[in-house]
Amino acid sequence: MQRAQSSYQSGKLAEAANCCRQIIAAAPENADAMHLLGLSLAESGAFEEGIRWLKRALEKMPQSPDIHFNLGNIFQSRGRIQEASACFEAVIRIQPDHGSAYYNLGNLCLGQKRFEDAVAHFNRAKDIRPENPGVWHNLGVALTALGRLESARSCYLHAVRIEATPGVSLNSLGILLKDTGDLAGARDCFRKIVSVRPDYVPGWTNLGNVCLAMSDLEAAEDAFTQALRLSPDSPEVHYNRATLLQERGLLEESLAEYRNTLALKPDYPVAACQLFLLARQGCDWPLAEKWGVRVAEDTEKRIGRHEKPAEMPFVNIIRDMDPDRNLQVARAWSRRFHGRRAQCPLDEKIDGGGKRDTLTIGYLSRDFRNHPVGLLVCGMLSCHDRTRFQVFGYAYGPSDDSDARKTMAAGCDRFFDIGVMSDRDAAEKIHRDGVDILVDLTGHTRGNRMGILAFKPAAIQVSYLGFLSSSGAPFMDYIITDRLATPPEEAPHYTEKFVYMPHSFMATDNRQAISDKVFSRKDFGLPENGFVFCSFNNPYKIDPAVFSCWMRILKGVPESVLWLFSKNDRTAANLKREAKARGVSADRLIFAGKVPLETHIARLRLADLALDTWCYNGGATTANTLWAGVPVISLPGDHFVSRMGASCLSAMGLRELIAKDEADYEHLAVHLGTHLEELGRLRTRVEECRNAAPLFNTPLFTRNVEAAYSAMWERYAAGKPPAQIALT
Repeated sequence: MQRAQSSYQSGKLAEAANCCRQIIAAAPENADAMHLLGLSLAESGAFEEGIRWLKRALEKMPQSPDIHFNLGNIFQSRGRIQEASACFEAVIRIQPDHGSAYYNLGNLCLGQKRFEDAVAHFNRAKDIRPENPGVWHNLGVALTALGRLESARSCYLHAVRIEATPGVSLNSLGILLKDTGDLAGARDCFRKIVSVRPDYVPGWTNLGNVCLAMSDLEAAEDAFTQALRLSPDSPEVHYNRATLLQERGLLEESLAEYRNTLALKPDYPVAACQLFLLARQGCDWPLAEKWGVRVAEDTEKRIGRHEKPAEMPFVNIIRDMDPDRNLQVARAWSRRFHGRRAQCPLDEKIDGGGKRDTLTIGYLSRDFRNHPVGLLVCGMLSCHDRTRFQVFGYAYGPSDDSDARKTMAAGCDRFFDIGVMSDRDAAEKIHRDGVDILVDLTGHTRGNRMGILAFKPAAIQVSYLGFLSSSGAPFMDYIITDRLATPPEEAPHYTEKFVYMPHSFMATDNRQAISDKVFSRKDFGLPENGFVFCSFNNPYKIDPAVFSCWMRILKGVPESVLWLFSKNDRTAANLKREAKARGVSADRLIFAGKVPLETHIARLRLADLALDTWCYNGGATTANTLWAGVPVISLPGDHFVSRMGASCLSAMGLRELIAKDEADYEHLAVHLGTHLEELGRLRTRVEECRNAAPLFNTPLFTRNVEAAYSAMWERYAAGKPPAQIALT
């Protein structure tokens, strides 16, 4: 046996097997030789024969923990989970302090997503073998999956302390810190890893991701470059670099990297999701349809398994107008935050109920900057009645140091930049500040901090404006809307209770400046005498159906053109190609880029009539167009974002511009395009309504939203749960 063991330990598996066979030939009952023969065969790739010899060894020595354990390891390596579990359980019955058996059982449960069982096994393993960093790390993984983030963080920290070289445990700690909003702490973890292990690809990849989240694009590029140099065939590295290129607005380069990702790993649904979004952004509809099918299949499959789909909720409301599916996707994404409050309760000493002479309203947003959401709420912030309301702003997005941000900050009684805080720390601050009602202005959009809201730092939490669909989150109580945007029958598709504004859900700022520069059509390549239709909605909102209708409208209005917004040449080229395919000269499409808002509104006055998109209406875009005095035709759809236009037009007293169906939309556009006197009277009405209609009456909107806040608080103070609130 000594020779056989020596051969085995030195890796000479064939020699060890031969020795064992000779021993067994001479001594057929030698269980040790059978055991070693089974191990030698299995490790050389002869798994089934090895398993047979290990089972024969167990017949001779049924109480051997080592044979059970080794057989279990082989079963585990072959994916035979039940047989592996039985072996490790047998080990524990024989030797209750066998830490490795508990560890392996924990790993099996982890792979099966039986996280509670995994925690129980890892806890037992760490009590027996506290010096094993793998046990502490994997316990952290299981706790993370259960949402017990503080406990997981403690486990990762302990694993890091006992790990010989920084690696997987520090990497997992960094990921946890990033996911809970502690970007600076996460960056420190990844920097430490790559300083000690410069060849550790996950460290470089995650460093790039956290730098990207911190808007440090140069550092992100450096990190991804290092990762790509070390692992040029890693789909994860290509995917993450693609996101950086997308952030930089390099559409072609980003598309190429997403394609590289899928070439290396065809089953990479999050890359397919991004390709769909970029294809929609570039109006490449055949490509969007191709990837949209992939995205839809993945979403259906994962929703059916109660898993989080790769498709983000924001992408889902672009792709799918089914409000029930929108809710299911949002719920799946919000599920990862469930339990945060219960597992990490905030200090409850601050009084949360009773009547208030002054309510403290907190506005939480990534977009307190030169961004449509920030610009829309800017006037409301400063209009709040300071005798009844105290207004706090909580900003966590990158500051653009713009005049707009300064105005937003000045509109708040106190304004805090909480971007460097973790979710827990930010929630604790909001709670300590005594915020009664916390209004989230971001929702499931890019860079959101839903994790802050999950701690329920305020007694009442409200979803507004940033994400116009249900959050699917049990920690959100209300959503501000109106009856046109979300009719009462839509309530089952929302986890929040509706707060119906009397005119429109849309906040606007009636102080919004318009450049006094006088533009000519020639300045933007528009015909001096032809009819100018326009649609400055983001190109991802344009789909084949609405574009085909637009082309029929151009055919129905001689010498008309369509003035569109485009961020890049690819979008313009694709739309020109689609126009030609529909029998319309590409010259009748004219494109404009981004300019400062006051300049944009001034140039909008050059248009005759605006055409809204259908599946996702213009929100701020429609409000800006009406503020410029240009009528807008809109067609309502089946979910919130496809009814924004109708909401705005109703609040302007322009319901005749809300089309009943596609044919009505087309007829109305052609009619106004060929009856200029009627259009002139309509434009005069828009100008008059601009100064009198509720849509642009910022003080009126603010009084109404304050009445909503008071009604919410009255219910809360009376011990009543959230319920629909309708203002008149």
